[in-house]
Amino acid sequence: MNRIVYVLKDSPSFWRPLFHLAVTLSVALGVGAGSGGAQSVLAPEIAAQNLITRVDPAYPALARSGQVQGTVRLGITITESGSVTDLAYISGHPLLGRAAYDAVSQWKYNPFTKDGKPVAVKTTVDVDFSLGIPPAETLGRTLREADVPINLFGLELNEGITSFAVNKGNPFLLAYYVDDGSGLLKPPLHVVRYDRRSQVIKRADIRDINALFQGKIPMDCLGSALSIREYHGFVYIDTHYSPSAGCVVLLTSGLEYKTALSGWLIGLMGADYAIIEASEIHFMSVHPLHVQAFDLKNKHLVQVYPFKDDSLRSRYSKLIEHYISDQWCQQADAQCDPTNFDVTLEGEVAENEAAKVFGFEAQFDAAGFGEDAQSHVPPVRVAYIFRERDGGWEHRVFEAGELERLFHAPDVQALVRQKAQAAFEKSTQ
Repeated sequence: MNRIVYVLKDSPSFWRPLFHLAVTLSVALGVGAGSGGAQSVLAPEIAAQNLITRVDPAYPALARSGQVQGTVRLGITITESGSVTDLAYISGHPLLGRAAYDAVSQWKYNPFTKDGKPVAVKTTVDVDFSLGIPPAETLGRTLREADVPINLFGLELNEGITSFAVNKGNPFLLAYYVDDGSGLLKPPLHVVRYDRRSQVIKRADIRDINALFQGKIPMDCLGSALSIREYHGFVYIDTHYSPSAGCVVLLTSGLEYKTALSGWLIGLMGADYAIIEASEIHFMSVHPLHVQAFDLKNKHLVQVYPFKDDSLRSRYSKLIEHYISDQWCQQADAQCDPTNFDVTLEGEVAENEAAKVFGFEAQFDAAGFGEDAQSHVPPVRVAYIFRERDGGWEHRVFEAGELERLFHAPDVQALVRQKAQAAFEKSTQ
C-alpha cells in the first residue's frame, strides 16, 4: 500500500508525527490498488518524453488566498496501458498536494515497452503552482513596499520570509516566519505592527500556542498565517492547520498574547464579540457548521449554532433519513447520522454592532449520505439571525424567500443592517 510522506513547510507539530506514521493514500486521497510486480524506474526527463496528455491542476482557493506557491513532487507508476496509478506524495506544500494528485491522476503516457511488450514503470513528476509572486520574498522588501521605516531593523531585513500575511493599512500589520531554506515552518511566528500616525513600531515573537479543537484536543496554532487585521484594540491572525481546521490567534494592539481559538474569524461585533466558525474533522463524510461567539472581555466562548429545537434542521434531517442506505454507509465508512449533515455558509456574515445582532445564510446539503439521498433531497437555504441579550444569545430562523415577504429585505445583509430588531418580532419559530 502506498503511503503519504510529507515534507511539510506548513505543518503544525501535531500533524508531523501523524504523517511520519504513514497516513495511507487510500484514506487521504482514495488511491486504488495499483500495479503489481517488479517495475523499472525511469528518470523524470525520460518518462516525460512519452507524456501525451497533461492536465494542469486547479489552484486551491485556500492556497491562493494564503499566497502559497511552489512545486509538488509525486511518485507515480505508469501502467502498461499508459495510465497513472500508485501516486505517492513526496514533497511540497500540503495545501497544494490534493490538487497536484487530482491533475496527475488524469495524465496519459505512450506505454513503455521491454522486449516488445508493454511494461509498467515508476518515475517522479513535478507539478508547479505559481501566482506570479516573487518566491524569494524578504522582510526588507515587504516593509519597503508598504512604506514602513526600516531603520529599527538590522540584518534580518535580508532574511527570506514565508507563509506570511500582511495588512498595509493603518496600522500596518505583518505576521511571518523566517524562511531558512529547510522547507520546514519553524517557530516563532513573528508579528510586526506599525502605527503610521504615531510612527511607533511594535514587534512580538509567538511560540507554543495551542487551541482546543472541539473544546477537547489541543492543536498547534503555528501554521501558515492566512490573514491579519486589527479592530477595536485587538489584532486577529488566522492560521492554517488543515483544510478543515484553523486557528484565530488573538493579540492586543500592543501585541500581547490573549488567547487562541480553533476555527476561523468570520465576524466582529466591536470590542465585545468575535464570531468564529469552528474547526471540523477533515476526513469526514459530512462537514456540519458550528458557529461560536467569543466574549472578548470575559474570554468566554459559547456555541450559538446549531441550537436545539431548530424545526428547519429537524425537517431536513427527516428527509435525509428516509433515503439512508445502511449498505452504502458501511461501504463508505460514513457515520450517516441524519441530524449531522453538511451545512455551509453562503456569503458574508452580516453585522449590526449597535444592535448587537449578526446573521448569515446557510445551505443544507444531503451530500455524504449516498447518491439516493443526494438525488432526492435538494439543497435548502436558510437564514439565521442572532441577538445578544444579557450575555445570552437569542435566535431566529427563516426559510428562503421569507425575508422579502416578511420584511421586504432582499437578503440577510439588508435585514441585519437596516431592520435588525424587526427580525425578532416575526419568525417561523
